[in-house]
Amino acid sequence: MSQQTDSNRLAQVMSAVRRQFPALVVLSCLVNLLLLVTSIYMLQVYDRVLSSGSMDTLLWLTVIAVFAVAVYSVLEQSRRMILSRAAGWLDSELNAPMLRRAMEVRLAGKGGRAGTRDVADLRKFYASDAILAILDAPWSIIFIAFIWVLHPILGVVATAGALILLSLALANDALTRNRQKQVAAATKTHQDAAMRYVDAGETINPLGMARAVFDRWRDGQGQVVAEQQLLADRTAKILSMSRGLRLVLQIAILAAGARLVLQGEITAGAMIAASIVMGRALAPIERATGAWHSYVAARSARSNLTELCRRGAAQRGRGFSAASGRRTCLRKCFLRPSWYRASHSQRGQLRDRTRGKLCGRRTIGCR
Repeated sequence: MSQQTDSNRLAQVMSAVRRQFPALVVLSCLVNLLLLVTSIYMLQVYDRVLSSGSMDTLLWLTVIAVFAVAVYSVLEQSRRMILSRAAGWLDSELNAPMLRRAMEVRLAGKGGRAGTRDVADLRKFYASDAILAILDAPWSIIFIAFIWVLHPILGVVATAGALILLSLALANDALTRNRQKQVAAATKTHQDAAMRYVDAGETINPLGMARAVFDRWRDGQGQVVAEQQLLADRTAKILSMSRGLRLVLQIAILAAGARLVLQGEITAGAMIAASIVMGRALAPIERATGAWHSYVAARSARSNLTELCRRGAAQRGRGFSAASGRRTCLRKCFLRPSWYRASHSQRGQLRDRTRGKLCGRRTIGCR
């Protein structure tokens, strides 16, 4: 019954979190549309205000742009608050059931590494920027389409840059996915071992095993830290390449736009707008590359919690029965005061004289 309840609870909580996604998708659509405000404002200023010299046009364009940016701030805060509240609610709803389930599995002798740390990994994922990067990623296509509308050559530059950044993100996933899972599992194993060593300190230390145990744990932890550093270095290298490439692409699109301006095919405002929009289009891909570690950890945590809930029910009848508040006395023995004052040898003599009897008649009285 406990297994079924915890499994259903996990499914219900994750379903409730997923029900927030439609609202997040709508807010993300509005937020990303409002991100075009600065580009459109720049385009209008270059094409209309500077050419006409109208102060009224500049004033009203500025008012509209400021209002749109204010709405953008409110919507951005709203979707971040939704994710933050959902992450906190997920943590509060799953911590106790998963802790109870882990204890039941442990008492049943079935092992398992899932527990509250996996719930914490899920909470961190939903509260981080990773979800927003995933929600914003489809809008990269719309931003690139906007650049194609400005000019096909600019669209080709933006499309090529997006494909290269996407290739780097996929390469990062292929190079680090399996190793990240192994490192995460090894990290949890060593953390559990450290807690067991602390709990067993009263046994380990008197037996003289403390140094050997600590040296063994330190060697294993050193290997885990080395693997984590290797993964961090590899991810940092790919992320640095992505950021450098994005800057190069912005220079390239400005150069291509300047040439088109000189040829009279686009205006200067279109050139600036294309540069800004391309930065918006490539940002979600770059953010997704940086947040990939959080996504892998959350996926592994969800798998561990699901496996924890699928394990067999804990053995029934284990542990102590509930206390009834009654005491049962099977036999009462009364010792004379001289027994306590007697020495060790005298007590031995008394025992020898009463050997074969349940209690000595004179020294010990029993009922």
